Amino acid sequence: MGKLKYAAATLLLSAALSTSPAHADDPGTGSGSGDVSTLGTCTDFGITLCGVIYNHFGSNASLRVTNNWIGTPDNWVWVPPGKSSKDVGVVDADGFFIYTDCPGKDAVNPWLKYPGPKWYKVTDIEHTRVIVTC
Repeated sequence: MGKLKYAAATLLLSAALSTSPAHADDPGTGSGSGDVSTLGTCTDFGITLCGVIYNHFGSNASLRVTNNWIGTPDNWVWVPPGKSSKDVGVVDADGFFIYTDCPGKDAVNPWLKYPGPKWYKVTDIEHTRVIVTC
């Protein structure tokens, strides 16, 4: 029974962290509810490379991620802290959005800042780790 309670608590926490409050600079494109795992393409040349975005466990907010980079991303999901785009079903992440009131920085190279409001492109060879602070 302990495992069942743990699983239920994990599911509730995940649901709570997978949403994010409204922001004044929200680009508002897309519904955010589509099946993003079917969009985007990986690069395959003997090995398959796909973009991955990690919302570092040091973040205190979910990170908006898209896998359909077309200039104005129109399909996105929220990636909670401590999770990756793959954890939420995105096969090939193409970018992430940073809000003005929630700046980001690279978790590996913290001097690399991600000011907002702006979408940031991620290529198929990148595994980007972002810390978001609201």
